[in-house]
Amino acid sequence: MGLVHAVLMMGTLALTYEYYDNLAEGYQLPEIIHTVVYAGVIGVSVVWAIGHALFGAAMGIAAGGVMDGIRMGLILGVGMSIGRLWPYILTFSTGAFFCHAETWVVVASALLGFVCLGINTMVKFFWGNTSGA
Repeated sequence: MGLVHAVLMMGTLALTYEYYDNLAEGYQLPEIIHTVVYAGVIGVSVVWAIGHALFGAAMGIAAGGVMDGIRMGLILGVGMSIGRLWPYILTFSTGAFFCHAETWVVVASALLGFVCLGINTMVKFFWGNTSGA
């Protein structure tokens, strides 16, 4: 899984550099890079949230409380899908900083990255400390 994150972070950095610094003269990133990064970063997060909602509903049906299962699945799924974006947002912030983007872009993306890191840490903490007997 670490290799997948590394490739997606490199792709995010390359796309940031292409957007803010236009890479080198006459050089463009292949379209496959755009597709892989968008599908990997955004697509997986959306699938993660939907999957947790559906499986939460299934577990709620099994336990007798469908709405409770959907609610817990959505809370966990959305929290994890937002929280798992932190490395890509901070990679974007780093790339924007090195490409001399506007200061507000760098600061806002860094703050958003740390908020996502906090959400990720809290969800993992509560999940790890409340799911076991």
